[in-house]
Amino acid sequence: KKEVRSSGYVVEYSTSKKFTKKTTKKVTIKNGKQTKTTLKKLKRGKKYYVRVKAYKTVNKKAVYGAKSSVKTVTVK
Repeated sequence: KKEVRSSGYVVEYSTSKKFTKKTTKKVTIKNGKQTKTTLKKLKRGKKYYVRVKAYKTVNKKAVYGAKSSVKTVTVK
């Protein structure tokens, strides 16, 4: 769901439900109007856990909103 006042989004994806540092990668969407991105270099047949958080830039610093619920995706 799009957050109207956001400056952008951070998409976190992991092979672990716990989103450990070792297994988690991030993609930043810097345009607040864009709501889609493509995650690259995912392995076929592997299960990934994905969550998103919005951010707004205030005084040149990012202020993050709450994280979304975790979605499970299996790559075809």
